[in-house]
Parts: sequence; C-alpha cells; structure tokens
Amino acid sequence: MECNICYDDFDSTNQLTNPKDLTKMGFCVNCLNYMIENNFSRYVKEIANADCEKSLSSALAHPIPLFVTANSLKGAEQFEELLCGDIIIPCKLNKPIDDLTLKEFNQKLEHIKSQMLEPTFDYLDQISKLIASYDLTF
Repeated sequence: MECNICYDDFDSTNQLTNPKDLTKMGFCVNCLNYMIENNFSRYVKEIANADCEKSLSSALAHPIPLFVTANSLKGAEQFEELLCGDIIIPCKLNKPIDDLTLKEFNQKLEHIKSQMLEPTFDYLDQISKLIASYDLTF
C-alpha cells in the first residue's frame, strides 16, 4: 500500500492509524507533518484568491478546521491525533491565531457568505479587509 499524497510505500515507520477505530490512514507521517504545517495557509489563500461569487462560495462552503482532515478538504472528518506505531501525533493545524480567534474568524466568514447575494455588498473587498484585519496574508 502507498501514500495517496506522495506515493511512498507504507511501512511501520510511516503508516498512520486512527486511534478511535484503528483504521489505516491513506497518507503517511511525512505528508501529515506537511499538512499540519501548510494547510491553514492553504485554506486562507484559497479564500483570499477567490475572484468571483462561485469560487468564494466554494471556498466558504465549510469553516477552516482546527485539525488535519481525512482528505485535506475543509468539510471532511477531522483528526485530533493519529498513531504512528506507538507514537501519538497531535494533528492540530499550525496557524498564527489561537483557536478562539479562528472560531471568530470563521463566524465572520460565514456572515460575509450570508450577504454575498446582496447586490450592493462588495464581498471580495470584505474578504480582503477581514483577512488583513487578522494579519493572515501569506
């Protein structure tokens, strides 16, 4: 079996397991570490780079997660921790804001999403201002 992301073969040093039900994960420990380090900025960039209503609606379909997700998509199952052999690996995404601030940020994104169909609402400008106000430009 191989990692669905980098295609390295799994062995006992890189195979991840969900500790809740012991299912094997489809990605290796190296890709997990990459996702922990980079997914938050990737999610914010996806929102910041949206250039129309359709792309922004897609980017805002789910809140930015606190933890790594099963397939790296925002709406997928989140994992607080995974096992690699006997080692427990915390899966919280690295981000420049704390968890409470992320919750607040997600609520503001949801508010912008709810107003997108208003003809006079400049949602792209509001997104840009929101991201800048939290100093989340990457």
